[in-house]
Amino acid sequence: MNSKETYLIAVVGGDGTLYEKPNKQYLLSISDKCHEYHYILRKLFKEVFNFETTIRFIPQRNTFYTIVRNKSIVKHFMQFHPAGISKTLNCEVPSVIFEADISTKKLHLGGWIDAEGYPKLQLVKTLNYQYPRMLIESVSKKLVDDLHKLSLEVGIPSTKPHVCKRQYKNRLQRYGIEWNGKKCKDLLPFMFHNSKKGRLKRFVS
Repeated sequence: MNSKETYLIAVVGGDGTLYEKPNKQYLLSISDKCHEYHYILRKLFKEVFNFETTIRFIPQRNTFYTIVRNKSIVKHFMQFHPAGISKTLNCEVPSVIFEADISTKKLHLGGWIDAEGYPKLQLVKTLNYQYPRMLIESVSKKLVDDLHKLSLEVGIPSTKPHVCKRQYKNRLQRYGIEWNGKKCKDLLPFMFHNSKKGRLKRFVS
């Protein structure tokens, strides 16, 4: 397993949906509003699996989708993530990642950040000061705990996992971690999402 494959495993875990239909049709879709990012995913799928993905735009959702209709590739990702809605609830960092080298762990972490991360500029009004933040939130406490552990192992520690205070429509409790200040700059080298990376780069400059 190479590092780019572990990046894709993280992206599928975050923004991917895996289908195994009754008539044994297999489908993987990855959603993201940034059109350019899907061409990066296409390049990675070509390098790792020698497979040409298709890109589809759904106007009703204003979102682009990377589409993979290949049984062996879909079943490969199902080794790490279950199909259907249970993927979101039971998401976690695959155990094999914790056995990998540091560069592979970083790229896997980068995949989760590109899929689930939210770059933000935080204002401290009392000090008239702004600092960058990269946040990840999930309904899966196991995933958040795993990402915190992974961040410690690669030497870019996140905050400790916490319960998110914001209320959401689905009413499921969410958990989160974040990186603040100068640590955000250390995340940039293993991010591929050009929109999120560009925004974070502006925040840390």
